[in-house]
Formats: sequence, structure tokens, C-alpha cells
Amino acid sequence: MVRDAIRDELIEVLACEIDQRPAAPGPQELARFVRSASLGAEALVLGLDEAGWDVAKAFVAAEQVCCSNIRWSLDRSPALTLRIRATAPQLKVLAGLVPQSIIIEEVQ
Repeated sequence: MVRDAIRDELIEVLACEIDQRPAAPGPQELARFVRSASLGAEALVLGLDEAGWDVAKAFVAAEQVCCSNIRWSLDRSPALTLRIRATAPQLKVLAGLVPQSIIIEEVQ
């Protein structure tokens, strides 16, 4: 039950209405396509493998419903990129979802 308490705390920080989230790939499914990450004061930017387009598109659509206070934008030009704009505490939580094998570049 500790895991549930931690999950609840994270959802509270993210200010998400998790019950409103439609069925879609979650962070674990998206994580396998993350190739790079950078974290700034206002955004977390994830470089994604192009093979993850469908997963990323469905993930972002679902997150826009349940976490509408966070800005999610997906771009394919010049490469597949997910930009997440949020508060500093929210970005800290979201950065924790990046696979440990990826070094998060700190940008200003």
C-alpha cells in the first residue's frame, strides 16, 4: 500500500484527474521510445524514437484530458519531440518518469 500512497502523492502534485484519463498507453509504454531528455525551468523535453509516434500521440491525447493544467505538445519536425510545460514541482515528478538509462540534460 506504500506504492499506492506514493502514486496518490504524485497525482496530487501533478493535479491530475486520473479518473478522467481515457484508456491509452501510459508512461511505461512511452518510456521505451525516449532517446533523450532535457529539463529547464519551464519544460521537460523528450526526444522520442519515430517508431513511438502512435504511442506518443495516444499518450499525449489522454494526458491532455486528465492533466489539462499541464501543457503537452508533440512535434515531428525535425524529429519526434514531446514538450511538457508545467510548474517546477510537476516537472520534477515528470522527470522521474524518464528511464534511468537516459541522462537528463539540465538547460536554463
